[in-house]
Order: sequence, then structure tokens, then C-alpha cells
Amino acid sequence: MDTKKDAEIISGPMTGALTLYSATFMRYAMAVQPKNYLLFACHFVNFGAQLTQGYRFIQYHNLGGKEKALEERARLGLGKAKAEGEDLEGIGATLKNGSGAGGMDWAGAGVRGSPESGKPAHGTQRVTDAGKDV
Repeated sequence: MDTKKDAEIISGPMTGALTLYSATFMRYAMAVQPKNYLLFACHFVNFGAQLTQGYRFIQYHNLGGKEKALEERARLGLGKAKAEGEDLEGIGATLKNGSGAGGMDWAGAGVRGSPESGKPAHGTQRVTDAGKDV
């Protein structure tokens, strides 16, 4: 649903245009004979949706919503970075002692095989930066 998306992506001019469009055609739906209640209902719902998006646009850009969103992102980002840092510490320890590496030769640019032999495991190739087989 669009009301769950970030208000930063709302286009103010487009929202205004769609609000006026819906209001115009609500009036048109009642002006014609016979009255077109289905057209009126469709534009009434769209008018309400555009007013909601317009409120979100104004609140975000003019009433301090942008600053609150940036503070929230910074707070969540810091918490997320701390959690990822703790996860990475555990992964680093696992890789240092060799457990969990799955036979991967990390020193050999990600090629399976033993570091002592310097040769890749069967079915793999070592590739240099120039893209040629070594």
C-alpha cells in the first residue's frame, strides 16, 4: 500500500494534479444526465487517497517529518550496524581458526584447494586480474 512507503517519494505537483482531476470528475459525474454514481464513487475514493498522500507530502516536507525520518533512520542504522558488527566478529573468529571455511582457500582468492599446493580443486580455475588463466 502506498501509505506504507516512504513519504520522500511522493510528488507534490502530481498529487495536486490528481486531486484536482478527481474533484473535477466528481462534479462532472453529478452534472451529466443520468447521474453517473459509479464514476462519482471511483473519483471520490481517488480524491480521498490523493488527499492522504498530499497530507503526507506536506507533513514530510513542511512540518518536520523529514527531520524525524532522518533521526529514525540514523537511530535504526546505528543499532543495525552494532548488531552486524557483533555478527561479523563471530564470523571473523570462525574464519581465523579455519572452521566453517568449507574447504575454501581464502588466501588464494577464493579458490578451492589446499593453500600448500597452490593448485585449485578439480573443476575450478584461478583467474588473475587480467582475466587470464594462471
